[in-house]
Amino acid sequence: MAGGSWLVADASQAGASDVLRAIREQHATVLFAFPALLRSIVQAGQCSPGEQLRLVRMGGDTTLYNDVDALRAWLAPSAHIQLIYAATEAPMMQWFVTGVPAGQEGRLPIGYALAGNELSVVDEAGLPVRQGLAGELVVRSPGRIVASNVRLASSSLLGGSFAGLST
Repeated sequence: MAGGSWLVADASQAGASDVLRAIREQHATVLFAFPALLRSIVQAGQCSPGEQLRLVRMGGDTTLYNDVDALRAWLAPSAHIQLIYAATEAPMMQWFVTGVPAGQEGRLPIGYALAGNELSVVDEAGLPVRQGLAGELVVRSPGRIVASNVRLASSSLLGGSFAGLST
């Protein structure tokens, strides 16, 4: 990082007001947090975090449409919201949340496959499930195939977006 700094807060030690204070005092430009912590930060904030916070990245748990509504009301109009679905070492999907009308209910889709990743939702036999049915998400990245005791034929892996899946 050229000219930047990395602030790491232990959510079990630092409260929402501590994180909010650090955002303001340290002039944070990007905030990466799980949805429950973001809910607490937004509720603790008596005012906007400021224009300098230009990106909120959230992941690690189910994100709801009303989370986006609350963030939009809290953030500067020019700020972006990004949803991430990933293991720490292997980002799989992301979505810069745009075009979502306010007031929707339910779970937010988890995003789109990153370039080079192929995704498939399979049953216990490793076969693709029909759209709308539950299954195991299998990701093939340029580096490796991640599958829990599932043998897959390459034809069963699907490219493209899975914006309809929810965390």
